[in-house]
Amino acid sequence: MRLAVPCALSLALAASPAVAEEKPAPAPARPAPAKKKKAEPLATAEFPAFEMIKGEGGGSRLVVYLSKRVEVGEQASSGTLTYVLHDARVDTYNDTNPLELFYFDTPALRARMRSVKKDVVLTVALRADVKATTRMVDTKHGVRFEVQFPAGSYAEKPAPPAPKVEKKK
Repeated sequence: MRLAVPCALSLALAASPAVAEEKPAPAPARPAPAKKKKAEPLATAEFPAFEMIKGEGGGSRLVVYLSKRVEVGEQASSGTLTYVLHDARVDTYNDTNPLELFYFDTPALRARMRSVKKDVVLTVALRADVKATTRMVDTKHGVRFEVQFPAGSYAEKPAPPAPKVEKKK
């Protein structure tokens, strides 16, 4: 046998019209989400190259091909030039291998390009402290970044051949 004994609290709540009809307040309207700006794609840096210049007073130059024009930062220290190509990346791993230039008569000994966050860093090791000039050249397919070195005699002279030693008979 069940006895129905209502609780005093439930009777009081049911009798109170304010509590029974109260509905939760509507959630405040959210502003429409702001449309995210699509990030502009990074420029692609590729094909680091080296060339000796026959005309224009001689010299040599390093070249990096870019898909679009970028800002360039330059840092020089003893024996090293560093160029930071902002908002660029290196897509091909082989382009990060160093260019060994010790066989050429140029103040540059080695050049290496690598990606660092959203930038490309071109580091040039020098065998002589020289002032290099840079420029951006527009091409049919993008931009060419050039680092030009002055003409001079930078290569180490090969050692003279060793004297022949006569064999005793």
